[in-house]
Amino acid sequence: MIRLWASPQGAPKAAAAAKENASVSHDTGKSVVTFPIPGVAGAIAKATLSAQNQAEHIEVRDGNLVLEFDYAKYDDYNNR
Repeated sequence: MIRLWASPQGAPKAAAAAKENASVSHDTGKSVVTFPIPGVAGAIAKATLSAQNQAEHIEVRDGNLVLEFDYAKYDDYNNR
């Protein structure tokens, strides 16, 4: 579940579903969205966004477990 909700496609949906439990801050000039991971009690994600509002780095803390995911090189592969 963590891997699904920490993906570039899942993170915005999880943050939107969290509603009032999600927050946005600006660390070092970048937006950081913090939200709970759906279906995993106590797991909290922090997504650092690029200037284009795309996930660059997502850190998930679930108790003592810390998982980090980095994303880059977004491209449109469905150019019509």
